[in-house]
Amino acid sequence: MAQRLAPILGIDSARLVARFKQPTGVLLGKKLREDTASRIEALKVDGLDLRQGEDDYTREYPQDNMAAEVLGYLDADRIAQAGVERSKSALLKRKVTEYKLTQTAKGVILPDSVTPDFLHTDDLKLKLTIDLRLQRAARKALALKRSEWNASRGTVIIMEAETGAVRALVIEPTYNPNKYYQDIANYSKREGLDKAMSLLQN
Repeated sequence: MAQRLAPILGIDSARLVARFKQPTGVLLGKKLREDTASRIEALKVDGLDLRQGEDDYTREYPQDNMAAEVLGYLDADRIAQAGVERSKSALLKRKVTEYKLTQTAKGVILPDSVTPDFLHTDDLKLKLTIDLRLQRAARKALALKRSEWNASRGTVIIMEAETGAVRALVIEPTYNPNKYYQDIANYSKREGLDKAMSLLQN
């Protein structure tokens, strides 16, 4: 399949093979030209989907892997996987409301057609207890200790004794949620998180 798709997508076949080995769905391209989409469709490859008319939004994680264990990620189908993305998925989905407005011939919106909730502030906020400075320091310290002891994996949890608030949660090896398909095979999200949660509960 990779050799047939490579010349159409302009991607090296070896890179495609590597991506096909990922355990989750893989997005191969976006905003394809019509002739490119037609050539792919003509291949009739089982398991390869062409999707049309979907919203073109993506989730970006500015800190890359710094808090991947906490945040989780959205996969190629925009389905929440692990972390806050999964546990708070309903809260993180923005509801799009349609408004019907009346305007004059010059394009001026008539005030009587504007509902009170038309103008509103962004109230979609989810505040975490993670301290990014502690998270960064914990990740650096864990990386040094893994190298020193030649450990295959490790976990660091920093909590406030009085409140129980988690200030840092680091699991190594980790992954970059912006490019989860490259690293997720080396990161057992269930195993790593389950071990971390068991430590928190004991």
